[in-house]
Amino acid sequence: MLALHRTFYFGKTFWKFFPIFSQNLTPSSSCFNSPGGSFTSIAAVAAELSPDKRKIGNDIYIVYSISKDFALSGLRVGCAYSENQEVLNPVRKLNDLCQVSSQTQLLVSGILDDKIWLAKFREENLSRTRERCDILQGILRESGVPFLKPEGGLYVWCDLSQFLDGKSEEELFDDLVDRHGLLFTPGKSMMMGREGFFRIVFTAVDEKGFEEGMMRFKRFLESRKPN
Repeated sequence: MLALHRTFYFGKTFWKFFPIFSQNLTPSSSCFNSPGGSFTSIAAVAAELSPDKRKIGNDIYIVYSISKDFALSGLRVGCAYSENQEVLNPVRKLNDLCQVSSQTQLLVSGILDDKIWLAKFREENLSRTRERCDILQGILRESGVPFLKPEGGLYVWCDLSQFLDGKSEEELFDDLVDRHGLLFTPGKSMMMGREGFFRIVFTAVDEKGFEEGMMRFKRFLESRKPN
C-alpha cells in the first residue's frame, strides 16, 4: 500500500514514499478559508455512516502530525490510524517508525491538554495565515498569474509558465534564486507534469522577511511585464 517514487530536483535524486490513501492535512490551525471556517475529517463522516458510529472501515487511513499546525516539525511527532490489518502489519515493520522520547511526549501532552491556550493559538494562527495568504493572492491576481485558491495550508500553488520565455523550469528557478533572491518550490520536484508551476510558501519567515519576499516578488513580476 506504499508507492515508492523517485523525484529529480535539478540534478539531485530523492526517493519518496507516497501512501495510497486520503491524508488528513493540518486540520486544526491551517484551514483558514474552508466553508464556515471549520474542518470536517473524512473519518468523522465514515464513522457517522457506520452501524456503531465509531468504525471508519478498511478504506480510510488517517495520518497527522503537529509539524504544520504548531510549527513544531523538529519534534517529529505524529500518528497514523487504520483499521485495515493488511496495511497495519507491514507498516509496523517499517524502520522509520520509532518511539517518541519521554521529554517530547511530556511537552506535546502539555500543549494539547491546555484547551484555553489551544483556542487562542488557533484563532491567532488562522488570522495571521489568512492575512499572508490574502496578500500573496492579491499580488498574483493583480499581475495576472493563475493560481489555485487554497482553503487551507501554508502555500499557494501558482502557474508562472508565462515567464518561461522559451526557457526551462530549471532556468526560471535559477533566475528567481540568483537574480531576485526568491526560493520557490518548482513543480517538477513535486511530480507536476507541466513546466512553470511553483509552490510559494508564505509562512516560513517572520513578518519582516515576508514583507521583503513580497517586495522581491513584485519586482520580479514588474520586470517581466511586456513593454
